[in-house]
Amino acid sequence: ANLVGDIVNAKTVPVGPPAFPYSSAYNPGYDTFKTTYANRAPVVYAAANDGMLHVIDGSLTSSTIAGSAPGNELWAYIPNAVISGPTGNPGVTGLVSLGNPNFVHRYFVDATPTMADVDFGRTSGGSGTSDWRTVLIGGLGKGGKVLYALDITNPSSVTTETAAAGKVLWEFTDSAMGFTYGQPIVT
Repeated sequence: ANLVGDIVNAKTVPVGPPAFPYSSAYNPGYDTFKTTYANRAPVVYAAANDGMLHVIDGSLTSSTIAGSAPGNELWAYIPNAVISGPTGNPGVTGLVSLGNPNFVHRYFVDATPTMADVDFGRTSGGSGTSDWRTVLIGGLGKGGKVLYALDITNPSSVTTETAAAGKVLWEFTDSAMGFTYGQPIVT
């Protein structure tokens, strides 16, 4: 098993099959999405101060994810801002500082992410073909001034680094942005 860094201000987020009570009348295609992913493997997302959002097999007895077992880390995501740190000096405030023999605790990925099912076909107010996905959106809390979004629709499809990189939808930062303490709200 892989080690996970300290978790201070974040809570783990368990994600299983789609279960939002969306009405098909107002959310076309959601019932089909729910049926397609009715057996989606349970996964736990854990934001930690080792600079990573850990993606852990949440199965209780036996895993349905090929090559995995309950409690195994499937992959991890490191937000770009964590690598360089808030000062832009990786060895002082970034991820590399974790290896410093004079280690001082730092916050890196220190906020609870939010999970939501989103119809990408209608995100801009359009009425296009439905394209439902499950997304995880989070910030860094005391760790930085960034928001990130991942496509977590199919955890079984992440079998390579390229596949994991393809799950990153975006990272957002701005010079006027403050630290991201609250959980994002998806509307």
